[in-house]
Amino acid sequence: MLAGRYQIQRLIARGGMGSVYEAVQEPLGRRVALKVLAQPPNASDAEAFANRFLLEASSLARLSHPHTVTLHDYGQTQDGIYFLVMEYVDGQPLSRLLQSHGPLPPERTIRLMLQVARAVNNAHRHGVIHRDLKPSNLLVTTNTEGEDLVKVVDFGLAKLTEGDQSITVTGMILGSPHCMAPEQVQGVEVDERTDIYALGVLMFRTLTGQYPFHGSTTTATMIAHIQNPIPRLAEVSPDLVIPDGLEDVMRKALAKDPQNRYQDMGTLIKDLVALGAIPAQEFTHVSTIMLPKARRRTLLPVVAFGGVLLGLLGVLVLSFSTTPSGTDAAAVVDGPHEVRVTIRSTPEGATVRMGERVLGTTPLDVNLSSEGDADPRTFDISLDGHTPVQAERDLAGRSALDLDVVLAPVVAEPVEEPPPDPLPVERAPPRQTTPEKTSKAGPTKETQPEKPPAKATQEAPPPKESEESPPAGYKSNPFD
Repeated sequence: MLAGRYQIQRLIARGGMGSVYEAVQEPLGRRVALKVLAQPPNASDAEAFANRFLLEASSLARLSHPHTVTLHDYGQTQDGIYFLVMEYVDGQPLSRLLQSHGPLPPERTIRLMLQVARAVNNAHRHGVIHRDLKPSNLLVTTNTEGEDLVKVVDFGLAKLTEGDQSITVTGMILGSPHCMAPEQVQGVEVDERTDIYALGVLMFRTLTGQYPFHGSTTTATMIAHIQNPIPRLAEVSPDLVIPDGLEDVMRKALAKDPQNRYQDMGTLIKDLVALGAIPAQEFTHVSTIMLPKARRRTLLPVVAFGGVLLGLLGVLVLSFSTTPSGTDAAAVVDGPHEVRVTIRSTPEGATVRMGERVLGTTPLDVNLSSEGDADPRTFDISLDGHTPVQAERDLAGRSALDLDVVLAPVVAEPVEEPPPDPLPVERAPPRQTTPEKTSKAGPTKETQPEKPPAKATQEAPPPKESEESPPAGYKSNPFD
């Protein structure tokens, strides 16, 4: 049936339960992407598989948007093969683009994320929640003007809010661990805000080249979405230059509690549009605050963890506003004026002082008056049990000051004790060995450790379920 209607040209991608081909639809001569899904051999899975296929087809059928892949046809052959026929996108997944190009500039990231957000917003208006937004499900190509064009694909895990249609089974967790919202990990009800969280993950991944949450196992990654604080861009990419407000938009999308996120994609789109209109010369650069010299030695583990270690000086993370050329981005204000000062710390709750005056606790957002000429200010950031940080900034010429500070826990200096007097070493009686091991030319026990018996090297301990296995009920996307 398919052979007569579609001439297959080449294999594009192969998944666990199906494949995608480039094909030509006859007699139209139209290039299409033909997704062929073989029915699972286990009869108990056949119903769930058929439901998923129909869900993807019905989701795409109700969507028509420039940034959503178009469905042309779907059905099932007489021999039980399910198929979807979609528009052919001559591009590459965002995941492959990031592998070849690394992190993308903020301007390009905003343009790409705006297209994704608009496609998903259109889906939400038609009662479709994607639930599996990730780099491999975003195809990036170019339009006739050579500009980036994104197409959102793979609605196989979508949920239709109309009639509460879903393929979710009680106790079953579906999705991709790196992009799953906390409520997905917990297996509770999801809504449009679940896609908003995934978009926040995509923004972080595209800007930095890394996921905000990554563990050594699937389980660890999923738990991190629930427990770990959102990393700041300064911790991951200290040299990143971004528009003011971009990180705030991303962090709001990544809020662990859905009530604290954007409540709809349209509001997020408005904020991204506003950021995309900011000229590149007004972007801010992330740099460093110097810590007190007396405390540097105790902070080395924290510095190594943050990935920011400059020589032997022990510098931690901080931000101040500069343009790529190194001058103050906001240094265009003359005369007396107010400066908006924003200070954040990790961990939060640190007290900020300016001389004897207490400005408040982090996260701090306060307006300070500047006289316009040279106006140096010293900010002391302190938190019990952590090394205080002092930052001096000149408010003259600024309209805003934005600082990010990492406070390191105070580590007690180890007490150096003289080594004990050497004691005679009692040696164990020699073991019986073969003549080859006791020969004069062979290594002694002191110079080379004994090798374990051959049997021990052949038996590997069984993996620990708690460390290597995903949570009960987890099932990855079989179409990836």
